[in-house]
Amino acid sequence: MTTLPNSGQLKFSDLRSRFRTANEASSGNKIKISRYYRGKNVGNLGVIVSNAGVTSNIPTSGSIKMSNFRGTGHNFTNNTTLNDLEAGHVRGYVFSHGTRSPRSKVRNYCIIYSSAQNVPTGGSSSSGIYNLSNGKKYAYATMTSGDRTGTRLRGPNFTQNVPSRMYNSAQSRSQIGNATLVEAHNGVYPAGTTSSGGETNRKEGYGRIGTFTRDNGPIQATGFDSDGSTSHGVLLFKNTENNSDQGKGNIVCYVFDYRFMDMLYRDLSGLTGNLSNNI
Repeated sequence: MTTLPNSGQLKFSDLRSRFRTANEASSGNKIKISRYYRGKNVGNLGVIVSNAGVTSNIPTSGSIKMSNFRGTGHNFTNNTTLNDLEAGHVRGYVFSHGTRSPRSKVRNYCIIYSSAQNVPTGGSSSSGIYNLSNGKKYAYATMTSGDRTGTRLRGPNFTQNVPSRMYNSAQSRSQIGNATLVEAHNGVYPAGTTSSGGETNRKEGYGRIGTFTRDNGPIQATGFDSDGSTSHGVLLFKNTENNSDQGKGNIVCYVFDYRFMDMLYRDLSGLTGNLSNNI
């Protein structure tokens, strides 16, 4: 179910099943309609009704009634791209330019920094993600710019390799964002047909969707070169040591409210499994 019915009776249980996370919806917890203003942050529950998709009829303040929720939910499909979600639905992003040497340079890591002051010189560019609440769980979707033999390791245990090198041309953030949410979830972006420098410029990308808990503590990573600065935040991907190809492609990480991604997980047929387990 992507939206609530446009006609007929609406019940509080309909709101619970539509806008609460899977765990919250099944717990039978009471609903206060005052918590369901669009964009309202209600403490530990965060924003229950985001600006995601078809929610424009739900007020942000003042009078609110059940009829405001008719036809609300979201209008995303399996073909929704990361670029589609960026306007109004992404809390922010990190875009990191990989570098061939040295492989331990901060640019080969994907970090959700705690503040702009914690981004080292030459590190990732970040936008809009410094207002996250410490200790709160968020969702992310990443895509790299393609595969050669360079890889990154994905957190939190750093045991899973993710290919991360474009053949002959590192892709921009907007190009990487052409991948759909489903492609990011499945870790594969189909090959393209363009060429650069005389060889096929593969447009494959490798992504992941997962969750992380906001942490403002210092980054700890073996072989991490922070270019003379102490970095604070959450480390999601790090470089792979002793790799035959030290070059790393670009990587972009979009950050979402957890409950928004949970809603998409329940609705889109291409997203399978439990979001909390995809870390």
